[in-house]
Formats: sequence, C-alpha cells, structure tokens
Amino acid sequence: MNIYAIASLSASLIIAGLGLFVLINNPKNAINRIFFISCSVIALWIFGCFLESYLLDTQIVLVIDKITNIFAVLSPALFLHTVYTILGKKDNRNIAIAYFISAFLILSILTPYFSSGIIYRYNVRYLTIPGPLYFVFMALLTWCGLLSIFSTYYTYKNSTGYKKSQSIYLMFANATIVIAAISYFMLVFNIKIPPLDNYLNIVYGLIMTYAIVYHKLMDIEIVIKKTIAYSISTAFLTATFMSVIIVSNYLAINMTGKNSVLFWIIGAFMASLILQPLHDEIQGFVDRVFFRARYDYQNILRKYSGALTRPMTDLSRFSKVTPYLLWKSLKLEGASFMVLDRDHNRYIVRAGEGNDRSLIGQTVQIDSPLINELAVHRKEVNLDDLHYTLRSSNEALTPSQRETLEKIAADMQKLNVILVIPCISESEYFNKPTLLSTINLGKKLSDEPFSREDIDFLKTLANQAAISIEYAFILEELKKNQDTVIKTEKLASLGTITAGIAHELKNPLTFIITASQILVTKWSDPEFRESALKMLPAEAERMRIMVEGILGYSRSKELSLEPVDVNEMMKKVLSLLSYEFKKNHITLKEELNNALKINGDQNRLIQIFINLLNNANQAIGDKGGTITITTNDIGDDTVEVRISDTGPGIPKDKLNTIFEPFYTTKESGTGLGLAIVSKYVKEHKGEITVESEPGKGATFIVRLPSFKLS
Repeated sequence: MNIYAIASLSASLIIAGLGLFVLINNPKNAINRIFFISCSVIALWIFGCFLESYLLDTQIVLVIDKITNIFAVLSPALFLHTVYTILGKKDNRNIAIAYFISAFLILSILTPYFSSGIIYRYNVRYLTIPGPLYFVFMALLTWCGLLSIFSTYYTYKNSTGYKKSQSIYLMFANATIVIAAISYFMLVFNIKIPPLDNYLNIVYGLIMTYAIVYHKLMDIEIVIKKTIAYSISTAFLTATFMSVIIVSNYLAINMTGKNSVLFWIIGAFMASLILQPLHDEIQGFVDRVFFRARYDYQNILRKYSGALTRPMTDLSRFSKVTPYLLWKSLKLEGASFMVLDRDHNRYIVRAGEGNDRSLIGQTVQIDSPLINELAVHRKEVNLDDLHYTLRSSNEALTPSQRETLEKIAADMQKLNVILVIPCISESEYFNKPTLLSTINLGKKLSDEPFSREDIDFLKTLANQAAISIEYAFILEELKKNQDTVIKTEKLASLGTITAGIAHELKNPLTFIITASQILVTKWSDPEFRESALKMLPAEAERMRIMVEGILGYSRSKELSLEPVDVNEMMKKVLSLLSYEFKKNHITLKEELNNALKINGDQNRLIQIFINLLNNANQAIGDKGGTITITTNDIGDDTVEVRISDTGPGIPKDKLNTIFEPFYTTKESGTGLGLAIVSKYVKEHKGEITVESEPGKGATFIVRLPSFKLS
C-alpha cells in the first residue's frame, strides 16, 4: 500500500463519517439527508480511487473503475444540490440540468465514449483513459463547482454574524474540493503534477467538520463534537501506524529481498513510540480547535455560576452582577439586564456594562414585538438571524410577518443588543410561565458571531438564574409592600380579639355607669363611698391599659427605641388577650422580674408578644392548658422572656421553618405572624429561638437588650 492509497482511504473515511454523523444528528431534516447522500457518493468515488491504488489485477480494477465513474458523475449534481440546500437558495433549474447531465453520463459509462479502459500511472494507481464524453463530465463538475463557489460568495457578501462565518467556511471547502477534482483531471490527462487530489479531499473534510461543529452549519449540536473530532484524530493515528509499518516492510524487501517478521516487529515498536506523543499533540489540537472555543466555558461556569445562581434577596444587586460577569468573561462591547416592572406593564433596564451603561432606565413595553417573541417562543432572539431572514425570505414572508420582524429588530437596535436570552419562570407564584427578565448581550470585541456553544451556555445559565431572579423578585415585592402586609397581619390579629376586648371593656364600663347614676343618692353611705373610691380608679386603670394596648398595637411608625417596663408592657398584652384566654380555659403563670426594663419600641414589642401568646393560646385550643411567662436578667445586658405552653408541640423537622414567610399549619393562617416576630426581634438586635418536644408543648425564647442608664 502506497502513501497515495493511504490518503485516499483516509479522505473517504473522513467524508463518509462526516455525512453519517450529520444524518444521525437529525435524520428528518432535508439538509442533513442530502448532505449525507452527497458525502456518501463522494466518499465512494474516493474509495474507488483507493482500490485503484491498492489492487493490481487489471480485470478487477477495470470493473471497479466503471463503478467508480458512476459515483464520480453523480457527485457534481449532488454537491451543487447540497450547497444550494444549505444556503437556502432556490434554483431548481440548474439542479435539474445537472442531474439530467449526470443521468446521461451514467448511461454512457459502459461505452468507449466515456472511457476506453485504464492505465497505470505515476507508479501509484490506475486511471481512466478518457473518451469524448469524459470532457462533458469535466465541464459538468467545473460548472457545478463554480456555481457553488459563487453562490457561497454571494451569501458571504450579503450576510452578517454567524451566517457570514458559515458561508466563508463553506466557500473555502467548496473551492478546496473543486481544486481537488481539477488536480484529479490533470492526473487523468497525464499532466505532471504531484497527486494532491486526495490530500485536498482530506482538507475539505476537515474544513466542513470545523464549520459544522464550531459555526453551527446545519445547526449540528455540540453533542457530536467529540465523536467527530476524535474520529479524525483516530484516522490520523491509524494512517501514521500503517505508514510506519509499510515503510518498515519496504526497507525489509530492499535490504533482504523478502518480508521479515523482525522488521514488522521493529516497525510496530517504532510506531508505538511515535503514536503516544503524536496522540497527545493531536488531542491538544482537537481540544483547542473544537472544545476550547473562544472561552473556557467550564471555567466560566465554575467561576461565576455560583454568583449568578445563588439566591439573592436584592434584585438590584443581582441585576448588576449578571451583565458585569458576562461582559467581562465573554469580552463583549456591552451587556445589560432588563427586568419586568409589573406596576407599569413594562420591562426596564436595571443594569448595564460597557457601552450599555447608558441604557440604564430605558424601558420596553410589555406588549412590544420583542417581548412577545421572547414570551411566546421562550427562546433566544439573534439580531443576525433576523437580518438574514429579512434579506433572504422576500417571497416567504407575509407583509405582517415582515413588519413584526422589523419591529423586533428595531427594539433590539434601541437596546444596542445582538443577542437576547430570556429568563422565564414557571413557578406557581406567577400562575403561568412568565418572562421575568432578559440577558441582553452586545457584539463581541473580536467581532465574531455567537456560536451554538455560546448560546447553549447562556441558555443554561439563564435557566439556572431564573430561580434566583424569581426569589429576588418576590422578596423585592414583599419589601415594597411590607407596611401593607404588616397592617393586614395586625388587623387579622385584632379581628380575633375584638370580641374579647369588647367583653372586657363592658364590665368596667357597666360599673362606672351604674356608680355615676346612684352617686348623688348613695354618696352619704360610708360603705358605698369607700367601695366607689376603691373600685372606680381600678376599673378606669383597667380600661386605660386596654385602650393603650389597642393603640400601641395598631399604630405603625418608625422604630423608636426607649426604656420599656416589662411588667407594664405585659399588662397591656394580657389585657388584649384576656377574653381569649378565658374562652379557652387557659391558666396563666407569670414569673416576672419587677426590676426589668427593655431597650425597645413599645409598639413592636407589644406585637411580638401578642403574636407569641396568641400562637400559644391557639396551640392549646379550647380544652384548656397553661401558659407560663417568665422574664429574667441573664447578664451581658440582656433580658430573656420565655413563653411556654402545654400544647401539642412542634415537630423537629419544622423547627427551622416556622419563622419563614408564609409557613403556617393553620387552615386560616397567613404564615406571616412568626416571620414578623422574627423581623422585629432582629430590628431590636435581639434573637428568638424555640424549644419543643412533640406532646410536651413549646417554649419561645426572646432575648432583647436591656435598658441601662449611661
């Protein structure tokens, strides 16, 4: 086997393998199918050349030559058809003419008009002896080759972005295989040149592979990259191994006159020494060309995905982090982040980097064509794609479709964006899939288009980030409506104790009214006078405490720290809940330290302990039980208030979640009571914990700074 034969075998395997992988990726796509057929026919033509270089029996080679010529004359028409299909060019007339000429030539192959036999030339292979119709085949191949080159050049001149990159690689690949065919014809006509045709075919296969796996030609996905790339490396390694063995065999014959097993062993040993470092070099080349791309995606994911996908309570901070990291990592002219503003039915640019800093504050209405496109189709929008579609689909687009695409392009140009990646939430919180935000990316500094690998990476990042955006979005809304939420919770609590307050106020009011009515007639009675003087102040004080408790609980104001007497504050709390305690047959145990003062806001402190005592009351239920209130000075300028109940307790797996917003075990609960308690305790620079065993009740422990005279 000579070097020319190895080259032809390698070229046929590479081109056939490329066609097969494209077909496997999407066998239903017409482009993939026609590309597979074209690659198969070209590969069979080149494989015939390999057999004509390897076999020496002229009778067998003559038959092979006839079969090889069938694939040869089919190749130009199929090649032109494939190029037109990839480019989206509709030219059925030229394709029909090419197929007609190919069919005519196939019928003539067995006649001497096409080929009168074979001849061994260049000491490497047998070649066809051309007949008159062979010149028609040459003209067909040249015509189809030039049409394909000019078509790809026209597409290159009239496209942008990745379409431009695709077309230039396709043009170089077309030119390479046409030159390979011309060099083959020179061999046929005995023009003295090196036999380069099959080496050029290998180059064609490599260029097409690169265009397909890196520049998303025919939308081939990244998942087949490794298979194709490492198949190429395997082909090179196999060819190298065979070359070393053949050279060893050649030396054995020249030196000894016969084949020698020793030389085969030496050749195999040398090949093994060469293959490992060669394998490492090829591996590095394949990784650099096919997998490193312009950026190390795995490194970016490892370095930044934590920051981009970690839940953040501050949407403004998240909005700034996202474009900054992508702008810096992907080396873009600009990047921005646009977020839904539900209050005004629009999207607003909340952050930008590079050239897009000036876009901060710019808005896009929720019913704009760009937003509608992103929300409906839930996939990226590429400005290069839009421009290409508008230029190349003059007849396919209706006037309304063209107008919509032009409006989308206009929206993107206002945002100075080339690629928009949507971040969509499918959470039940929004009731339906909702476009929460968009990642807007400007041009790359290298002026290269966004590849399929770029887009896949960004879509993965956007899907992961959507969870964080949703989390921050919800918390931002809660912060915005915090006062309303707290007032609602207060009103809900007040609603449950209103009847009790009315009942508790009724008794002292009845006594005061009755006493006032008989005061004139009974004042001379010493016993009545003594009783009235004793009871009236006490009942009035009782009413005062309840009224102050209601006012303190219902007011909303900024946090105002002052000395608060624990006993006085607890009296107000217990007066508000006294009716509820009586109704549920609750026994109160008060173990209060009379000397304690808390440094706090009385309004918020009342709400803290109303919520905790009300929860204890509800946990016990109407069967009766005991609530114990204990206060102590535990040192370090800290007062501890413990509220214990004899209810059913809290399961251990729920202890860490009871202070989270919206967590509740009650059918009519809002799940905000303990969340507000926790918030207010933290505002006082205190802490709240809970101890519980199922069946043995629960104890809430609040520790707050004590008031100390400076």
